[in-house]
Amino acid sequence: MANYLKKCTRSYVELYQGLPIRLWVGLSASFINSLASSVIVFLSLFFINQRHFSVTQTGLLVTLFGIGATCGAYWSGRLCNHYSTQRISIVSLLIIASALLCIPYCYSLYVFIPLMTLMGVSAYAFIPANRLWILAQCGENDKVRANSLRYMLVNLGFGISVFIDGFLAHYSYFLLFTVNGVIICLSALTLAWAGGKEEKEACIKEDKRPFWKLHLFENKLFTVYYCILFIAVMLYAQLKITYAIYLQQYYHTTAPMLSYLFLTNCLLIIALQVWVVEKTRRFDQAIVAGVGAFLIGFGLFILILGTNYYLALVSAVIWTLGEMLAFPVIQMSLYNKANETTRATHMGLYQSVYAFANVTGSAIGSWLYHFNQGLVLWLVCGLCGIFCWRLSYTIQEKKTVLSALQEP
Repeated sequence: MANYLKKCTRSYVELYQGLPIRLWVGLSASFINSLASSVIVFLSLFFINQRHFSVTQTGLLVTLFGIGATCGAYWSGRLCNHYSTQRISIVSLLIIASALLCIPYCYSLYVFIPLMTLMGVSAYAFIPANRLWILAQCGENDKVRANSLRYMLVNLGFGISVFIDGFLAHYSYFLLFTVNGVIICLSALTLAWAGGKEEKEACIKEDKRPFWKLHLFENKLFTVYYCILFIAVMLYAQLKITYAIYLQQYYHTTAPMLSYLFLTNCLLIIALQVWVVEKTRRFDQAIVAGVGAFLIGFGLFILILGTNYYLALVSAVIWTLGEMLAFPVIQMSLYNKANETTRATHMGLYQSVYAFANVTGSAIGSWLYHFNQGLVLWLVCGLCGIFCWRLSYTIQEKKTVLSALQEP
């Protein structure tokens, strides 16, 4: 038993070895930036409590952030075909930091309208550019590990930032925005320090297709991936609004009990994200993504089976496993399946679809929640999960048949 545990520990440690120093510097920049990622959560409270905007006006500003994020992510991917991903990342970070530092001095709704849109554009422009830069720093065999590490570190940073920003918001909103602005500036400086000789990035090649032409339907496999992504993110978006409301109403969870569920999510990702993705690499990646989306839906569906807190904990473990499988796998599948001229575009399009599905999922989930107090919503989540799994399995079957026909 001791030898088995030692072997498991050694194999786990090996997952983090052999990566270039420059990559670790880039990952550190992503982690530092993620320490300021929860500030958007407290913006709504700031608008209502400090600027005395109505709920409708606050909703408009949050929607504009989402629209800016959708556009910024896609255009970031397109710009990465023409400019340095490192420079795009740094400029995006500096714009976000500047906007945060300006917020305490803004009072008019008409000032916040362009400011929130710009923040959405910049925040989501950074993500695909930074992901492309990180993937360019390592060899082909290490790209999946590097992407999983980035996903794990970003989740760790978000978990830490929620606690820090909650304290700062309670004490002073001025301090909240100032500290987060400085943190993002530090992230930009770290990324700039990782400069020097820039490697030749295979994805940075000109895409001759028109800017307005989307690549969702470049081939059927890509269509399936984006469909699974859109549904999985809409399911995951329920965790922001309806999930907490339902648990409070039927499971009688307090704020600390709810935070323990999200802490479980964070700890599982930190401990298992890289290991889970590595262990599933030998399977068909479309199937893995479909199973991930299914687990997110199933984890939400089982909430209707009882009202015990331990059931909610099991639910959190299931949808966390689905999150670990679905999103990083789809990211790397799109990156690996795309040709050299469209990789950057697909990384931007991935983040754009993610942002749009977030907004759409929250709106649809809030509407469905009114039917039978959430039961219909969780049932729909389960059905959507089954649909994603079956959709990926159908594509896998067709690929298998095609491969068989091509054999001599």
